[in-house]
Amino acid sequence: MEPISTVLLAGLAGGAGGEAGQGAWTALARLVRREFRRSGTCGEAALSALERSPADPHRARSLTQVLEARAHMDAEFAAELDTWARGTHGDLDLAAAVSAWAAEQGGAGSGPTAAAAGSGA
Repeated sequence: MEPISTVLLAGLAGGAGGEAGQGAWTALARLVRREFRRSGTCGEAALSALERSPADPHRARSLTQVLEARAHMDAEFAAELDTWARGTHGDLDLAAAVSAWAAEQGGAGSGPTAAAAGSGA
């Protein structure tokens, strides 16, 4: 599984990408809430925290870490998360919108991560 981009997560939580971005965020939120409700871990809290403050790089990083840790423990969740991520990375308009959102937040160097929206990191 490729790493989940913190810029992508922050941008989607911040409303980047219009309808496509909202659809991607809704799909991720549904996946996280279903998975973490069963396990009782902190995934929902990390998701909600990023929704409240999408430009906070620590919140974006926290959600990324929670998702990746869960994926390492649960192959089915890893597959679902990977499918979600590949769908968002393949949407060039969405990637451009997230990159623009990150630039508006202060540039890639001071945003949630220095990585481009679709690059992973």
